[in-house]
Amino acid sequence: MAATEQEIVNIFEWLETTKLVTVNIEWLEACISWLKSRGTARGNLNMQLKDDIYEQWLMSDLSESGSNCLPDQISTLPSTSIQRIVALQMNSIVNIGASAYSQLKKLKNEVNENTSVDENRTQTWQPQPCRMLKLELTDGEQTIEGMEYQPMTKLSTDLIPGTKVLINADTLCRSGMLFLTDENIEILGGQVQNLTEENSQLNILNRLVRNGKEGEVLVNNTGPRQDRSSNHHGDNPPQDDDFEALMNDDDIFAELDGNTLAQIDGNMDPVQVNGRISPAELVDNIDDDIPQDVLDNLSDIENDFW
Repeated sequence: MAATEQEIVNIFEWLETTKLVTVNIEWLEACISWLKSRGTARGNLNMQLKDDIYEQWLMSDLSESGSNCLPDQISTLPSTSIQRIVALQMNSIVNIGASAYSQLKKLKNEVNENTSVDENRTQTWQPQPCRMLKLELTDGEQTIEGMEYQPMTKLSTDLIPGTKVLINADTLCRSGMLFLTDENIEILGGQVQNLTEENSQLNILNRLVRNGKEGEVLVNNTGPRQDRSSNHHGDNPPQDDDFEALMNDDDIFAELDGNTLAQIDGNMDPVQVNGRISPAELVDNIDDDIPQDVLDNLSDIENDFW
């Protein structure tokens, strides 16, 4: 059953005034016709149809159902503000306050005991990353970004790609980046089926790692960007993931020969047998006051050993 012109106008205006949503007229007409053909609307036909249209919009892709509501060429403007409430679609969300690699490990439950030890070793010098979420947002025609300007409770990486949001008037936008707070955004819900898989946290982080950003903290509480994939000489300490390549304590001590151990004490002057320290000589150097009978026993052990 085709949509009438009056139905289209009424529902379009209802969406704008009640839901603060601007939709594409062609999409709206097709949606009304489809719902009417299915006999979805019952009882109060007009009100039920409006609610069904809104639910369809929440689950739609704004590239099909949306209408340009952002200022023209907003990404090119050095600084501007949103003049009215706008409905946008969140295509993706990612935490840029921590490395993609560490987030991916956590997501895959790959944090093991060795990793925990490494984290304890580095906590004295490595600042804890603060969360900063970055969103890709679109009105269906223009795509911009949003940044968690202050700690927010409304946003998290658990939000489903395709979620619809309302951005309040007077929200600051600089070079296509919205400065988001809990006060200037409202989460409406919804999703887009193809985006839920394409822009899942697992896929986003995998793409970042493959693109070579697994060692980069884009934003942290020290201020400027840090490239963690560079060498670590001088004042640049190694990062947590670099410790995976290091030996554990047993490996390190296994590499120490007698000469290295002897140099721990500057008073030692060990005698070597075939490049190794005589046990009796090592003990003798450590403490000259050891009873002679103990040293004699060590000498017997030494003769058997060597």
